[in-house]
Amino acid sequence: MDLGRISSGTRAQISYLARRCMRSHSTHYREQNCVRAHETAFRNADDLMDPRVSVLLNKSFDGLPPCLLIVCELDPVRDDSYAYQEALDKAGVKTKLTLIRGIIHPFFSFPGIYRNACGQMINAVQEFMASL
Repeated sequence: MDLGRISSGTRAQISYLARRCMRSHSTHYREQNCVRAHETAFRNADDLMDPRVSVLLNKSFDGLPPCLLIVCELDPVRDDSYAYQEALDKAGVKTKLTLIRGIIHPFFSFPGIYRNACGQMINAVQEFMASL
């Protein structure tokens, strides 16, 4: 993940919307818990250099199965998703990227709030599976 790839304006939008979303939902999703989860997800910074964690660090993408990427417009890893699709495409892997506009990363955790976005995601999955 390279947060330097996204513009500062987009980063500010993501930060604002994520904070607003976390404040308005249960304590499980509050900012402190999210920060703690990210801090404890890895043993140390070296883990981020492991290709099993940072998939774009893999040397080869040959032979991977078809890949559907559901990408949120206001997501810190959005541009990494584009880079991953490009790497897979170059390796001849079938890909489909669906961009969900105006949505932050955890939208699928709130189907009652993000009903339209969840519907778009479900449709994308159904269409992709039917194409295989």
